[in-house]
Amino acid sequence: MIIKSILDLDLYKLTMAWAVIQQYPEYVVQYQFQNRSKYMFRENFDIELKKEISKLSELSLTEKEEEYLRNEPSLSFIPELFIQWLKGFRYDPNEVSINLIGPVKDNLKITIKGYWFRTIMWETTLMSIISELNFKDVYVDLHEVSEKATKKANYFNMLNIKVAEMGTRRRKSYAVQDAMIKGLLAESGRTSIVGTSNVHFAMKYNIKPIGTMAHEFIAFHGALVGYRMANKIASESWLNVYDNGELGIYLPDTFGLDAFLKTFDYKMASLFKGIRHDSGDPLVFGDKIIKKYEELGINPTTKTLIFSDGISSFEKLNEISSYFNDRINISFGIGTWLSFDIDGIDALKMVIKMTSVKINDEWLPVIKLSDDIGKHSGLKTEVKRAKITLGINTETSDTEKNINKISLLLDEINDNINQLKKLKK
Repeated sequence: MIIKSILDLDLYKLTMAWAVIQQYPEYVVQYQFQNRSKYMFRENFDIELKKEISKLSELSLTEKEEEYLRNEPSLSFIPELFIQWLKGFRYDPNEVSINLIGPVKDNLKITIKGYWFRTIMWETTLMSIISELNFKDVYVDLHEVSEKATKKANYFNMLNIKVAEMGTRRRKSYAVQDAMIKGLLAESGRTSIVGTSNVHFAMKYNIKPIGTMAHEFIAFHGALVGYRMANKIASESWLNVYDNGELGIYLPDTFGLDAFLKTFDYKMASLFKGIRHDSGDPLVFGDKIIKKYEELGINPTTKTLIFSDGISSFEKLNEISSYFNDRINISFGIGTWLSFDIDGIDALKMVIKMTSVKINDEWLPVIKLSDDIGKHSGLKTEVKRAKITLGINTETSDTEKNINKISLLLDEINDNINQLKKLKK
């Protein structure tokens, strides 16, 4: 059994689950697995995956884990009611549909469907299983993994930077992540490593669990209230649940940074401790955030920027930390470079994204834009509609705008035709 603890997942899954239980318990959603590298999975991989998923229904919160959630000071925002809910939670394999469509690229199709407050738990757990199953026959020297991690932690310490480990979703295996964290915390690591996104490992190694929200929370609001107001309403909804400031790091690029900045007002800027960077040029991103704080009359040095987009070299760390020195507080969230730094093989480039939500008995598309074009996700026609709505990469002439709108209408007609064909089948 690959997943042996119900807490072997990223903290943001728990924080969002409680927010959804409080704010949106009635909504049914759908997620889809996205294989960005178009990787071809081996024959019968779907059967292996289904077996592992079926085992998840056996997991439950142990007494030791329950006491940890209740008594860990950095988790004081988790109420007793949520702990009681988690005690009763069981993974339901029937919520997950898996198909392998033959020996072709991008052949693994996975759909997750059900109540949002339940299905929200699948993402990081499922991806951990997919990666470990896929690389199960690849030998890795765990001592070497630990040594690499120790060297990195010593370098982090030398640069005087703070790092959170965030590698659960794309780790090579549980054993590799375990060895890596053990190596990070050796020697000077306790100084530079501020925590881990994985709740189980935070408990095991007595370090801080790190995490707030993911794009899905904000993307959902795009379908609910529209793209212009999604960030505003999402932030207010979040603060309705977590009003003590302990989960005050916001993720701004769900519909692009510029769209976020339009509704980033004094109240929001004051109540949130900082902003996490996850796409686009990190230096341009930081400059825009600092400028906005200054325009709002807020001292940027009282706020924090967390950089978590593809950090995979000491040079990048040094460049970012030097550029923002004394201008704003910064820290880093590092995933694959820590949990899958293995010579000769590459981590799977995969994500699981919410793709639709049922609102008033109608399935509406859920999309995510980004400041990296390659990270856009969701129905293409809806992505195009959102970009037009938000004025992202749209031409200035009336003729070009009309052509864009006509193109969108044609795409919608094609989508409807395809849907009708599926119904006839």
